[in-house]
Amino acid sequence: MLEGHEDRRSFLRKVGIGTAVAWTAPVVLSSAAQAQGSPAPLWMAVGGDGTGRNFTSIDDGATWVAGGPAVPGGGEMHAVAYSPLGDRWISVGRDLVSGATAIFTSDDDGASWSTFNPTPTGRLLGIATDGAGTWVAVGQTVTTYPGNHLIVRSTDNGNSWVVDAAVPVLNQLHGIATDRNGRWVAVGQNNAVRGVVLVSTDNGATWDPPVVLDNTDDALVIGIATDGGGRWIAGGSFTNHSPEIAALWEATGNNLSNPSDWTPNTSIGNGFVYGVASDRAGTFVAVGYHSSPTPVPFSLTIGAGIAVGSFPPAAVYQLHEVATDRSGTWITVGFDGPGGPMRTYTSFDDGLNWTITSSPSPDGVLLGVAPKVLE
Repeated sequence: MLEGHEDRRSFLRKVGIGTAVAWTAPVVLSSAAQAQGSPAPLWMAVGGDGTGRNFTSIDDGATWVAGGPAVPGGGEMHAVAYSPLGDRWISVGRDLVSGATAIFTSDDDGASWSTFNPTPTGRLLGIATDGAGTWVAVGQTVTTYPGNHLIVRSTDNGNSWVVDAAVPVLNQLHGIATDRNGRWVAVGQNNAVRGVVLVSTDNGATWDPPVVLDNTDDALVIGIATDGGGRWIAGGSFTNHSPEIAALWEATGNNLSNPSDWTPNTSIGNGFVYGVASDRAGTFVAVGYHSSPTPVPFSLTIGAGIAVGSFPPAAVYQLHEVATDRSGTWITVGFDGPGGPMRTYTSFDDGLNWTITSSPSPDGVLLGVAPKVLE
């Protein structure tokens, strides 16, 4: 079992839930039309079993090919993103040999990787780019609770990185997204075990004070996505419950720096929302898993309302990330149980129905996925 995943689960502290605001009742959403006659883009999935593994697919996840070693001595790859600027992939995680945070860069679709270690300890959990040369990665500088959050930023397309030390200390940051118009939102948890949102309006150069989403209940915010037009959806869990309560938070417009700007939804059931993605055309898909009585995956298609996705019988144990090529194809990744195997699922109808595609490896976990398009 990947050490990083076990540490991740240990972060999830427990507490009671505050009052939630109801969202629109579930409705079935129309799916995006798939591009006719267009070849499938290359997809990359990352994760590990202590070796920092990565895989690519050119057939929408039907088959996967192992990439070059990113961490020869052992490591984790937690997230990955692509920018057409320089035809560059960047993944983030941790070097298990040295214990350092790690940024992995590939300019040949994962065949080879270079590594940069921003801090001597910790792990990076999220990465995003505006496609114009700015990248922001988030995580924490230690792997135990309580910790110190970490923001690392590049303005030269990942050739050099600077650690941001100006933000008040938080426990951890998990996810990061940008509208590509200068606004970035990072999500995670503070040292009081409350869910937080962190907003930058100047391309990550500075950050507003952390927004505590609920001061009455422990929470961890894990995933975040935007349509680029002012709508933001974050996912996570209220964690001081048995079982935990899966949650979404939504904000619309340019006012993101007050708790009242974020509307919670706790009608999903127990468990965790881990990944959130947007096709930037009105549809979001969130994935996660119900934790009780046994882990069962779920997906939510979010547009004007919320529709629950359908998985085949004996579906994957846990889902950790989801992404879209913005042409109708969505891929979500996870694993089948403690130790693996790795699993990928593909949907061609905006997450309403999922097909099990393949297992890139009989052991280990998948934690991140992205297409070779600017998300």
